Amino acid sequence: MRNRNRPGNPERRGNSIIPPWFSQDSRRGRDPDDPDESFLLMRIMHVALGGCLSAPPVPYGLTEDTGGHIAYILGAAAAQGRRPEIEAVEIVTRRFDDPALGARYAEPSERVSDKVRIGRLSTGNGAYLEKDALEAELPALTEAFLRHIADGPRPDVLHAHFAD
Repeated sequence: MRNRNRPGNPERRGNSIIPPWFSQDSRRGRDPDDPDESFLLMRIMHVALGGCLSAPPVPYGLTEDTGGHIAYILGAAAAQGRRPEIEAVEIVTRRFDDPALGARYAEPSERVSDKVRIGRLSTGNGAYLEKDALEAELPALTEAFLRHIADGPRPDVLHAHFAD
């Protein structure tokens, strides 16, 4: 049975509600008329530029910016990754190379779970920056982020943390 909702209204599939802004390319080849395919798969992207964001175990307190917000982001991403209608969750953060903080932050990506990964954006500045110093890095981060979006699968949902 085809969706008979008017444009702009959510579509219902089993226990899932599909919002009207959900991208058609997210259907990933699924047949919308097949009752065995009762939901669409969604990609979620979190953007969190501050702190030493890594897969658990996280060294909380390693820097002043490595604390509760990182726990929140990782917890939200893990919960989303456990949902059947989620295909992938990516946490995008800043890549840096500081031997005192550990080599893992210089890696371009890190797996958190089957559906959750951390992607790190490279700019011309490889030093660790506290969140208050990130403003000067915004033009380079914007370019790196736009390249990242253009090169990879587009997210259906984008959630920016500390977007001030």
